[in-house]
Amino acid sequence: FFQLQRLLEMHMPLLYSHLSQQGVEPTMYASEWFMTVCIYNFPFSTVVRVWDIFLAEGVKIIFRIALALLKLNQEALLSQSFEQILQTLKQAPSRQESDTLIQVALSIKLKNKTLKDIESEWMAQTTPVL
Repeated sequence: FFQLQRLLEMHMPLLYSHLSQQGVEPTMYASEWFMTVCIYNFPFSTVVRVWDIFLAEGVKIIFRIALALLKLNQEALLSQSFEQILQTLKQAPSRQESDTLIQVALSIKLKNKTLKDIESEWMAQTTPVL
């Protein structure tokens, strides 16, 4: 979830800072989104569209969906405490209208190279030099 955290920092620095101050980590809210490829807690109409894009472009759409959910809920999240943030993000997939979510997700510029660069950054931080 290092990649999602870095992407959040890059795309929404104010929200990134607030979530960090509240002790909210991506593993606390995005695990279900990534592990189920957006099947859990998303409306069927959204799942079908996400999977269509997933089959075409791969995992990048899951990052875009996660960022879109955060972006669409950013205003509320910025005024919330730890518990409220987790509740909002748990409910966000089922509350978000499919067309809006997909439109916002696809408007987020994200290149495979960016994901690879962030992965390399994480590997450099966690892999011991021999």
